[in-house]
Order: sequence, then C-alpha cells, then structure tokens
Amino acid sequence: MKILLVEDDQSTSEFLRVSLTACRYTVDVVNDGQIALEMVDQFSYDLIILDVIIPRIDGISVCRQLRNKGCKTPILFLTAKSLNEEMIAGLDAGADDYLSKPFDLAQLLARIRALLRRTETVTSPVLTWEELCLDPNMTQVTYKQEEVRLSPQEYRLLELFLRNPLRVFSRNDIIDHLWTIDDLPTEAAVTNLIKDLRKRLKKAGLDQEMIQTVYGLGYRLKSAPQEEFADKQGRSTKTTHIEETDPRGVEAIAQVSKWFQASLEQRLELLEAVEQALKNQTITPEQQQQAREQAHKFVGGLGTFGYRAGSEIAREIERLLQASTVFDNEQVTRFSELLTKLKQEIEKPAACLSMPAAQPLLPLIWVVGSNNLFSITIQQVATVRGFRVKIVAPLAAVEQQLQPSDRPSVILFYNDPEFSQDAQVQQLQTLKTQFPKVPVLTVAEQDSLEDRRTFARAGSDRYILAVAPMDEVFETIAQVLPQTATFGFMATFGDPVNCSKVRPSIEFNLPARIGGLVAPTPLDRTF
Repeated sequence: MKILLVEDDQSTSEFLRVSLTACRYTVDVVNDGQIALEMVDQFSYDLIILDVIIPRIDGISVCRQLRNKGCKTPILFLTAKSLNEEMIAGLDAGADDYLSKPFDLAQLLARIRALLRRTETVTSPVLTWEELCLDPNMTQVTYKQEEVRLSPQEYRLLELFLRNPLRVFSRNDIIDHLWTIDDLPTEAAVTNLIKDLRKRLKKAGLDQEMIQTVYGLGYRLKSAPQEEFADKQGRSTKTTHIEETDPRGVEAIAQVSKWFQASLEQRLELLEAVEQALKNQTITPEQQQQAREQAHKFVGGLGTFGYRAGSEIAREIERLLQASTVFDNEQVTRFSELLTKLKQEIEKPAACLSMPAAQPLLPLIWVVGSNNLFSITIQQVATVRGFRVKIVAPLAAVEQQLQPSDRPSVILFYNDPEFSQDAQVQQLQTLKTQFPKVPVLTVAEQDSLEDRRTFARAGSDRYILAVAPMDEVFETIAQVLPQTATFGFMATFGDPVNCSKVRPSIEFNLPARIGGLVAPTPLDRTF
C-alpha cells in the first residue's frame, strides 16, 4: 500500500516515514501543498496523510482541490491544531479522518488501517490464493497455516497482486506502486524481485506458479486451482498471530530520535532571538511569523518524540504569538517564562519511543472437523468480526497439549454425515468433558429435529446449518459467548446529575464482548 505524506516539519515527517515503512507501507514525502497536488496527479496512492499548516497551499485547500477533481483517495488530516473549527473545516473539505498532534503512533496506525479497509473491494481483509493467505492487519503471510517470511518489498509485491487479481502490471506499474519517488530502480530490479518472490513461495511449499508472465505486457496473478483447502479430517494449524516488529524500523526510529535531539538547540535559537527582540521592542512581523511556525512545529515534534509537557508549552507559545502584533510587558514576561519552561522540559529525558506493541490475541473459534466451504468462509469473515479461527481434526482437538493462546472461546462441531451418529456424539461429549465451560455449536448439513435433540443431550449449546448466512452464524456465536466478563468504564463529569443519568445507559447497552458484536436479546430458536 502506498501513502503520500504531506508534512513540512522534517523531524515529524522522517519519524512517520520510518514508522510507516517499518509497517511495510511505501511512503512518498513532500513538504508543501503545491507539490502534493502534482504528486497526486502523477502517481496513484492508497492514502494521503496531510498536515493542515503547510507552505504554498494549506492542507484544507489541498483537500478541497483534490475532492473537486474527483479524487477519492482517503485523506487523514494530521495537525497541531486542536480547535473544533479546524477539525470541522477539514472534514467539510472532504477529509475522511482527523488526528491532532502530538499523536500516539499506535492510534495513527489503527486509523490508517481503518481508512484502508473502507476502500477494500472484498468483504474480508484477508487476501487468499489457494491456501496462501495474506493478512494486512497482521502484515503476515501464511501457506497451509505455516508462516512465510518475506522481505518488505516481496510482501508489498505479493499484496499488490492479491489485491488486483485481474490486472496485468507492467514493470513501470510495479515500480510506481512499490518504490518511492526518491528511490526509483531500474526495470531489472522488478524482474529480480519477481524471481525472489517466486523462490520464496516455492520454498514455502507452493508448487503452483501463482505469478504469470504475460509476454510483452508484464505480470498478473494466475487463477488459483480449485483444490481442497483442508483434508476431510481437518488439520491442526500453526500460525503466529502476534505482529512482529521489524528491527530495522526500531533502529531507524532511534536514529531519527537522536537527530531530533541534536536539532533542538538550533530550533531554540530562533525563539531566543525573538525573546530578545520582544524585550527590546524590535520584533518584526517576519520574526513573529517564523517564531509562530517554529512553535507550531514544536507542538507536533516534541509530543511525537516523547516530550508531551514540552508540546503543551509550545502550544501556549504559539497561541501567545498569534494573539497580537504588539506585546505589552506582561506578554513579554509570559513569553520568557514559557520559553524557560520549554528549555527545562527539553533537558529532561524523553519518553521512550518504540513501535506499537502487538495487539492482544482475539477470541479463538475452533472448527472441529468441517466441510471445506464452511471452513474457508468462516475464516474469511472471522477477522472482520474480531475472531481468530483454527481448524482441527476431532482427535487432535482432545489429544493435543494446548498453550493458553490456543484454548478456544467457542467450538463449532461439524456433524459429518460420513461418520456414525454414535461416534459423533462420543466426540462431542469428549470435547465437553475437556472444555466444560466452552460453548459448543453443532454445525450440520441438514436440519433434523431428532439430531437437534441428540446433540443437545450430548452437550451442544446450539444447532446451526452449514449453509446459514455468516451473519446468523456470528449472531449465534455472540449469544453463547460467556457474558460474565467485567468491563470497566470511567466517565468523568463535573455534574453529578449527568453522571447518574449516563451510568444506567452504559450498563444497559454494555456489549457482551468487545469486537463489534453486541449480543442480541437471548432468543432460543433451536431447542
């Protein structure tokens, strides 16, 4: 995925470029609005991150011009301005989201993922080809549930083909999508990258050639062969679910942080010169404008690099410089006090910068023995619904030693017509013995009142059909998930009357679980 970053503060733009690159995004960086418009005209981007206050053409005007031209690329405003008026103006101009500086990197990355999901043309964020799966949220590739390790460029190339299965890409097209404007390679580099990706996939066990050469035109994704996703008895899976951090990204962030630290003294010199000019009553409009711009950059830069208190002080300095063009003694004294506080904050150790920590594991659904279509469908939908899925054979489900992360939150037990009902019932009872508190849903090919009764007596909590819509399947899962967990909310109100009004509403509308599923009113339609 390719991102255009429009940011005039060098320290902030470099921090973002390094962080986004570590998350396997391709990033072009420009520092003024006019160049941003030209870049969008020449290149295709999946997302634009746009600062509001930038040279030549401000961010809101850039956004408005892009929308007037029919550009539908998602736009995320990133600015030190925290005023509601600025936020409303940006959204009215056509922006899709808004984040104030100083920002939390994990929150920024989450907003980026959310914006990119809105433009997906498929129902699931997991991209598949035969048994090869690419999960953009985890930046992870697996084949037959085994992790495939790819270089960042190999990952981006594979993602490009999987997102555009019907398109033929020339070498120049691939260069446009995978490389930044400052690092354009030769066409031979594309050929080598294609070869490297093919070798990696073959080494991982993918015997079929998935990238097809279209002579004279370029490359395309070959149609996937119609093979079974899993054998009849199911398969125990092994997948790494926690996102790994690219160590090169961590090192690069550390280098950017050191560069920012080294630049602080020079950045403060401008504000010190303005302080002296204010005391001498010789400040010029140009000096005031430069100081205001520097304070504005400090708001975002200091917060980004771990100086949150310094960021707030810089915001006060910016407001003071915006207040008037003529400063009285009280304002001059206030400026000096703020500048002294700013220097003191900068001398303190900064908060440690790092890539966002891996997200907690999502609830796990076990599918114990299933037909292939049901397995594939539920795996694709589960990620969107906030679940993981593991396909296991019936015997493996009761015999294997489980890690805590492998313990199921709910079990879908497939009533396989090829096995006797007595054998199926015995397997279900064994599962309930091992996991007495885990809800079990029986999945059947055909509806039978007798089967419903039989499996209910064996311990099944629900009975659903394999052909049921996925919305209905996950609605049923939401109903049977344990709802005894306690969720804590802290609501801060100055008015105790409002607080007393809000509390019952929160308690009444509390979701049964986090992840987008609110348990509907219990209604047993099955037994």
